Parts: sequence; C-alpha cells; structure tokens
Amino acid sequence: MVFPEMFPIEEHPKRKRIVSPSGVVIRRKKAAPQEKKKEPLLKELERAEQMFIALYGDLRRAIRKERYSGEMFERNVLGAPDADPVIKEGITRGALKEKKTPEGKSLYIIKYGNEEAVFDMVKKHQGTNNPQAPKKLFPRALKRMLSDKLGYAGAEESRKVQYYSSIGTPLDHSLGIDCFFEIIDKDQNRVTVTLDTSLREEKGEGVKSDVYLSEDDIWSLHEELLVRAIEKKEKNDNLNERESLAVNIFELQVEAVSEKMLQSMEHKKRSQFF
Repeated sequence: MVFPEMFPIEEHPKRKRIVSPSGVVIRRKKAAPQEKKKEPLLKELERAEQMFIALYGDLRRAIRKERYSGEMFERNVLGAPDADPVIKEGITRGALKEKKTPEGKSLYIIKYGNEEAVFDMVKKHQGTNNPQAPKKLFPRALKRMLSDKLGYAGAEESRKVQYYSSIGTPLDHSLGIDCFFEIIDKDQNRVTVTLDTSLREEKGEGVKSDVYLSEDDIWSLHEELLVRAIEKKEKNDNLNERESLAVNIFELQVEAVSEKMLQSMEHKKRSQFF
C-alpha cells in the first residue's frame, strides 16, 4: 500500500485542495477567511459619517431620545396614506381579517391570495401623498435618484417611477411593508419594490419587504437639520460646514438605498416574481 505521505505534495491552484502529482486528493485546505470588500460608495459614506459624528455627535441619539419611536419615525420620514378607507374596502371585499393584539389593538391581516388587491387599495388611498411628486424629503430624493439611475427625466420620471406609502395599512400589519415604489423599466416591465424602515438595528421576523432599512441606513434623516439645509441648497444659498456634511451624508445614503432597490428590481425580473 502506498501512503499519501510518500508523494511530494502540491496545492491545486483553483480548488484549494492538497493533491498528489497523480491527482489524488489527500485533504482539503481550509481557505483563509476573507473580509468582504466594501463598495466605493459605502466607503465614502462611512468616512463622511465618521467625520460628522466626530465633529457634531451622533444624530441617532437625538432621534431616539428626543423625537422618534416606531410609527412616529416612519410617518415623519415616509408620509402616511389614508389607512381607514383601505381597511373598510378590504373588509367589504373579504380581503382582510381582524386580529386583536394583547393590548386590545386591532390589526387587519391580509387573507391569502388577496395581496395584489390590497396593494391596489393602498395605491387608491394615498391621502396627501402624491405618488408622482412625494412631499416627504426621503421618498422625494429617492425617487429622483432612481429616475436618474434609470435615465428618466421630467414627465417620464413622474410616470415611470411612482412612490406609495403604506404605513398603518394591512400591508404594514401583515407584511411589514412601510412603502413601495412602482417602477417601469426600459423594457416596459412594471416592477414593485417594497421597503421596511425601522429604528431596530436588525430585521425582525416575519418581515417580507424587498429592502430593509435600519437606523444605520438612514440616520441622517433628522428632518429639522436636513430640510433647512436642502432648502438653502435649492436656493443656492451658502451652507455651513455642518449643513454641507449632513446633506452629503443624506445624498450618499439615498444613493446606497437606491442601489439596493435596483438590485432587488433586477432579481425580481430574473425570477419573474411579482
């Protein structure tokens, strides 16, 4: 019997295995763990965030302590539709069922097979939100960024990239979907990309949105600072250093979110989902 130790040993260059000259695999070589490389956009965003925190402190603390929690944060950032007409129509059409929380609060859950119908109901009852021209800063900026990346401008942007809030609706209660974009691509494919935003660091169980945004993804959304700074920028007024850095971080965060959404959109097109 010939033992493997009798062979001179060489490493197979592709498969990371130890093999003999005759090609017999002696043992696998465990590859050293490699740190995942960050994209240039994320590196730039990380540097800007670290600079802002070093100079002015962490806005996330202010958000948590002074202003936002749960649905308040979501409504302030995303806007809210008219949930009551959605629930009323859903119950009338037999698309929803009521569920009571331990605290006695009513949640309205989508019955299996009625998801598409409820999406249509939410689209019909957007309240003060204009899908073609959102009032809230974050969806407005995100819509513009998506349109730019898809090569749309003007009326084409309004028609082919539309934003809908679903805060407080059965889409929120059942699927954890806080908002969604409906996008028509260059091949005229209509794709819905859903988002969930939260102050939690990690995605909770049962959330079925395409893109999950934690506090770390959008912490620059301290509305008072950003709205004031962006208004000044749009008027071509001079921004101070703090405002300039905040706007830069916000724009980088919006671009990073748009990249996640476009990746999800391409995945859906490939899998012919939704």
